[in-house]
Amino acid sequence: MKKIFKLLFLSIFIITITSCDNEDTEQLTITPQESVEITAPENGAAYILNFEENQLNPVFTLTWNPSDYGIPTQITYKVEVAQSGTEFATPIIAGSTTNNYLTWNITEFNEIVGDAGLIPFQEGDLDIRIISTVGETESTPQTSDIVTVTVTPFTTG
Repeated sequence: MKKIFKLLFLSIFIITITSCDNEDTEQLTITPQESVEITAPENGAAYILNFEENQLNPVFTLTWNPSDYGIPTQITYKVEVAQSGTEFATPIIAGSTTNNYLTWNITEFNEIVGDAGLIPFQEGDLDIRIISTVGETESTPQTSDIVTVTVTPFTTG
C-alpha cells in the first residue's frame, strides 16, 4: 500500500512539474503614432491680465488634438510653460489633465506667468508646450510643438 501511495505521489509530482508553462507572457508594446498638436491659442496671441476684473473669469482655454499611441489607452497631458528664450530649462507645470483642453482663470494664469518670470505690468512672451504620457509610470512621452503667447501680468502685492 505504501508503494502505491509513493507511486501515486511521484506520478502527481511529475505531472505537476511537466505541466508548468515556462513561456513568457506577451507584453504590449506602445508605439507613438501621432504627437499632440496645440490648436488654440494661436502662436502670437496676446493677453492682458486685468486686476480690476473678476479674478475667476477665464483667460483662455488651451486646446489640442489628442496624441495617438496606436492602442486605446488613457493619455495624461501635462501643460508646461516657460519664459520665451529659456528653452524650458526650468519649466512650470501649469496643469495636468486627461482631457484635450485646459482652462485657467485670471488668478491662476497670473500666478503661472509670474512663476515663469514675467514682470508685472510689462508685456512678456510665454512658451507653452504639452507632454503626453500613458500609464501610471508616465511612459512613452510625446512633446508638442511650442506655441508662444504674449502676456501682460499684474502684481498682487
